[in-house]
Amino acid sequence: MTKKEQKFVTSWAKTRQIGMIKFMIFSGGLWGVLTACIIQMFELSEISFKDAFFSSKFAVQLSIFIIIGIVIFGLVMWKINEKKYLRLVKEE
Repeated sequence: MTKKEQKFVTSWAKTRQIGMIKFMIFSGGLWGVLTACIIQMFELSEISFKDAFFSSKFAVQLSIFIIIGIVIFGLVMWKINEKKYLRLVKEE
């Protein structure tokens, strides 16, 4: 096992202890917030910062991206990392 793989195994073992739900909420929620903000930045050429980030449209968009992030991104990342972890631990 390479040093990078060993670092991943150690890190993921700690992450597994917090549990899948907390991982999904944190990573998926973060993904949702960042994605919504980046998308909204493209609106800044047409509207003001206040109108872009302090509107009901943005609140709805942010909520949708957070939910999608938690349900899809968080779950997919958990599954990918779990599969990699189990493969590396089995090889060891």
